[in-house]
Amino acid sequence: MQEVLQGNFGQRMAVNRQDEIGFLAQSFNDMAEGLEEREQIKDTFGRFVSRDVAEAVLNGDVPLEGDQREVSILFQDIRDFTALGERTAPAHLVRQLNQFFTEMVAAVEAEGGVVKQFTGDGVMALFGAPVPHPDAPDRAVRAALDMVQRLARLNARFRAEDFPPLRIGVGIHTGEVVAGRIGPDERIEYGVVGAPVNLASRIESLTKEVGATILISDATARRLCTHFTLGRRAALAVKGAEQPVHVIEVLATDYK
Repeated sequence: MQEVLQGNFGQRMAVNRQDEIGFLAQSFNDMAEGLEEREQIKDTFGRFVSRDVAEAVLNGDVPLEGDQREVSILFQDIRDFTALGERTAPAHLVRQLNQFFTEMVAAVEAEGGVVKQFTGDGVMALFGAPVPHPDAPDRAVRAALDMVQRLARLNARFRAEDFPPLRIGVGIHTGEVVAGRIGPDERIEYGVVGAPVNLASRIESLTKEVGATILISDATARRLCTHFTLGRRAALAVKGAEQPVHVIEVLATDYK
């Protein structure tokens, strides 16, 4: 029982009697088998979605109708990915991308964020859903800075393996969305819906226009509690928005 309490669900008891003790032993084995199966489902599920999302879904903490909450949304994209794909062998490109995504996901999860989806050559990450965080904007910005640092180390390895180095752009926006289970009963997924999602994606696209690596919206900047070193500010037109979007470049942090 102590082994099971510590998470070792592979433990089984020998059942060699037919009395009450034998019934208890068999019941214990059935319980351990159920826990082991649930852990396997969670582990497998967690390979396709974030482990936090898997936990929330399996625990019934994701409402079917969704709930409204404020989140920080991060979009990351690889620069000139199309050209990279044209001059890189497919097997090498997949290997490089897998190493790259390993580091990007680690940067997100280190700050309590979840990777909502891979966008082909980038990630979309959420901070504040399904697990709420009052400092979600800070977490998102720290994750973006960590992405940049991890990529610098990864590029050093790429050069040693004769892989071309990668460059990224990151856009972050904070706003209210509806978060919950989306899709038909046969094929549902955890997602967020709302204008802030589209705006976060547009801000990432603006990094190319201004030549910045990390851009955040003014809405995100106003909610920051940590002191970050900020760079250029700009009001830029965004497709689908009536008013210009105020964006700010993030350069570094004093957070330790």
